Amino acid sequence: MVNITEGSSQSLMRISYRGWQFWKVISAKPLSDVLKDEVKLVLSEAQMELFLRQPPSGQQHGYRVMRVLYKGGNQDMDLLAAALLHDVGKIRLRSTWWDKPLVVLA
Repeated sequence: MVNITEGSSQSLMRISYRGWQFWKVISAKPLSDVLKDEVKLVLSEAQMELFLRQPPSGQQHGYRVMRVLYKGGNQDMDLLAAALLHDVGKIRLRSTWWDKPLVVLA
């Protein structure tokens, strides 16, 4: 027997999470100098240039992913660099802020 309440709860959680993601994109501010200094400890100069080409929301997202890994005990510099740079391919897309939520929801 299917539990309808469970499915509704999951749908609400998914919608809430997507709303949080949307808010993070439209409200993102550039990384502070302190956080940029932290990122510089992980990335090479060329990688840092690439990282800074991302919009503030991409920089914030990469930083959050890196921090989750680091706080979880991962200190592999290659893995942390990959966390910071995992979305740099999106730089070439030149999408608008509303394109991403539409793609994710589709």
